[in-house]
Amino acid sequence: MPPSLSIAAAAIALRQGAVVACPTEAVWGLGCDPLDQAAVLRLLALKQRAVDKGLILVAASAAQFDGFADWNALPAERAVAVRASWPGPHTWIVPATPRVPHWITGVHDGVALRVSAHPTVVALCEAFGGPLVSTSANPAGAPAPRTLDEFDPALLAALDGHVAGETGGRERPSDIRDARSGAVLRGIATIVLASAMAWLPAPPAAAGEVTVYRCVAADGRVTLRDSPCAKGERQEVRNMLQPKDAPHPAAPAAPALPPQAAPATRPTLVVVRTPQPMYECTMPDGERYTSASPEGNPRWVPLWTLGWPVYEGAWTNTAGTWIRDACSALPQAEVCARLDDRRDEIRRRFFQAMPSERARLEVEQRGIEARLDADCGGH
Repeated sequence: MPPSLSIAAAAIALRQGAVVACPTEAVWGLGCDPLDQAAVLRLLALKQRAVDKGLILVAASAAQFDGFADWNALPAERAVAVRASWPGPHTWIVPATPRVPHWITGVHDGVALRVSAHPTVVALCEAFGGPLVSTSANPAGAPAPRTLDEFDPALLAALDGHVAGETGGRERPSDIRDARSGAVLRGIATIVLASAMAWLPAPPAAAGEVTVYRCVAADGRVTLRDSPCAKGERQEVRNMLQPKDAPHPAAPAAPALPPQAAPATRPTLVVVRTPQPMYECTMPDGERYTSASPEGNPRWVPLWTLGWPVYEGAWTNTAGTWIRDACSALPQAEVCARLDDRRDEIRRRFFQAMPSERARLEVEQRGIEARLDADCGGH
């Protein structure tokens, strides 16, 4: 059993990369810092869930989604309708800003957002200072737990802690809707239909077809068979064409005409752009910094510190010269790594920054991302 954490302790653990269990409106869920790639990938591994499916973010208020949701990409009336449905069990797919990492959006161009009405979730998001990943605490294909006793033992043992509490009593997960159109992507109708279809008998196979049953066990193991799945397994049924022997070869075709010369192709012009360099400069005290120029920062140094003779009088206080710190070019791989680290640092600082600093950070991040795309293949 992972340790029971207070709200304050759980918030600290989440900032340090922890994966924590927490009760939500319907079931127990797993949460982590959405901007911490290592934490998100660990959560996905515990659930046996593919990263391309994307994840839901939950928050204490709509304001916590600033920087995640591109509200300007929605018609004004749709943005008002989304906010008016919160707090509550309504998840919306909203256009994502470039700040949202791919391990949250998956293969989609939107991000799934919900403002929770569950007091424990709200308190945890407020203490953390921003939105959190929220996904049901079960391996793929297994039922979601409504109490700690219903947790998968291996998954529970791998968690860093849990926040004690009770679920909100809802019988089903939140609806998922498209914020642009309002269309329901997951709701009671789709859930009931999926459950019913899982146990409907397979339609009779037509001539030349064979019926295949895809069975998903509680532990996520998938098997294919030619008979219905066992009780407790999730079943999908497909009628597929039965393999047949290849037809007899056709009669020889008429002799082919002699090949014609291929039309001349125009040469392709390839423009190779030299990556923008980055230099590491060293100050006299050993402190290092990066620069876009091979010339280090200039400093005024008295001549006597360099061993030059200094004469009494006016020369004593004024004689000096400008010198620059020594700089050396960084390998391109190191340049890309440092740009990537700086982008991650900006993402972490953005949500705790003052509005004036946010504007500066956004400008810097756009410049870094343009340089990563041009010189590092997007990195």
